[in-house]
Amino acid sequence: MNNSELKQKFISWNKALFSYFFNNGDSEEDEVSLYIDKEKLEEIGSANGLGGYDEFMSLIMLPVNERQALYSTLRQQFIGTPRPQSLNSIYNSTNLFDFATIFINEGFYNYLDCPFLIYIVFIIMMASECGRESRKGFGKYITEQLRAHFPGHTDRREAWEDLFNELAKRHPRFCARKLTKHPYVGLIYYQLGLTKSQVNILEKAMYNADLSEDLPYNNWVDCVVDYVDAPMRALLQRSKRDEILRRRISDLREHFDPSLYEQKHQDEEILSKGHFALAVYEDNYSEEEDRLVLLTNINNKTISHDNLKITKGTLDRLGEYAEYNVNHVLIGESDKAQMKKYSLRNGENRVTSINLGSIVTFSRCSNNYLIQTNYPQKGKDTYILVKSGHEVEWNEWLANGRRNER
Repeated sequence: MNNSELKQKFISWNKALFSYFFNNGDSEEDEVSLYIDKEKLEEIGSANGLGGYDEFMSLIMLPVNERQALYSTLRQQFIGTPRPQSLNSIYNSTNLFDFATIFINEGFYNYLDCPFLIYIVFIIMMASECGRESRKGFGKYITEQLRAHFPGHTDRREAWEDLFNELAKRHPRFCARKLTKHPYVGLIYYQLGLTKSQVNILEKAMYNADLSEDLPYNNWVDCVVDYVDAPMRALLQRSKRDEILRRRISDLREHFDPSLYEQKHQDEEILSKGHFALAVYEDNYSEEEDRLVLLTNINNKTISHDNLKITKGTLDRLGEYAEYNVNHVLIGESDKAQMKKYSLRNGENRVTSINLGSIVTFSRCSNNYLIQTNYPQKGKDTYILVKSGHEVEWNEWLANGRRNER
């Protein structure tokens, strides 16, 4: 590839990435997060006729002399003056990010919104592959990956900070915030929002939950939490208040494709999975007493096993509980349930009750239903059932509630 073609490729990738992050229709007040992974990069490259990951990496992996030639070609076109001697050290640097700071120049900004964006995107994309749940060892992971890509790489992480801070200065919607006290690694970690393993947990939960795409975000979270472990439940609840985290999860949700997930995990056991939830049913059209019934989010088929039968049905729009099939699950020949866990497991299906403790809360979702929830909300009609013999837990629950209200 000659210098002219290389120059055009560099310009086109920077423009495509800048457009994706900063010109995607969000409000001018929305903070911009630079999260990106290999799949997203492929999507952006394909949409702009630039190829995919391999084409992008061919720009990043240029030998030093070709990087220098590219810079000289761009400088000649956009600035038109010789390179000052003060830039010689970074011009000759073998450190990729040291070299990237050479594009911090007012002359380039007249033609490119962020001429060094591809280098920031590269390190964030590389960091997105880190499977660590915590930040411990994250910096070591980054160094190891850079040395794998660039043998002989020496750290000068101050260059990362220079690039992040320059981007924040030029485009205030991007915040060069840190998630750790470390001035360099924290900048990158803030952009990730989620680790690779957290993404895997959420994708599996979304596949199993099979929720409506139209469900509002907070309501969607309240449903997905039943399919994840305690740390992920806490993170999902935090995302209701954390805009960056919310946007990262929303992006994952928007681009999740169940059929692609099945293909990716075709060698694993993929079952029809769902959950049961208890509900208080108030029959307003008869004189029957209110009764406890069993609902499920399985709606696309009829399943019978042991003493349980799920009838195929259309999900009823029960406010934030829109995912429930209101054809009551039959237990034997009756739709009356008990306050206990239910489970339906066979070779093709796995349906289990959501968390059930000694105290169960039910929130009003329609004229007829109050449905089991682990997260009762203030201001909503709520029923509380306490299992017989668990009065001690009930008294502790009341005491904790009073303390939290102070």
